[in-house]
Order: sequence, then structure tokens, then C-alpha cells
Amino acid sequence: MRELTVQGYPAISVIVLSPESIVYHRVIRAGPRIYCLWVVDTSRTFVPEQTNAKQFFDSFSLHKSDD
Repeated sequence: MRELTVQGYPAISVIVLSPESIVYHRVIRAGPRIYCLWVVDTSRTFVPEQTNAKQFFDSFSLHKSDD
């Protein structure tokens, strides 16, 4: 587990290894809201920082609501 900040909000990144797959999970807490992003690699061969998984995580964008 790695703690980080995403667009100023606290977040954690978790990598889970199993015999069948590798799961990359990012959880972002923005005030009372929780966002979860998942990437599942069933080939168990790629590194998320070197593939589209990093682009997927980096593309997540938070916008302030009028609520």
C-alpha cells in the first residue's frame, strides 16, 4: 500500500497479487466521497507504470460540484 495525493485529495494505491491475476487498486477520498479505480491484469506480465494502466489512473479527474 502506498499513500499519495490525487489532485490535492488523500489517496492510497494498492497492488494485490494472486495466482490468477494482479489487481491494481486506487482509492481516492474527496471530502465525503470515495472513488475507486481498478485495473486487473490476468496475464500477470505488465507493470502499471509502463502501460495504459498509468494513463488510466492519471486520467481520473475530480471536479467541484455545486452541491
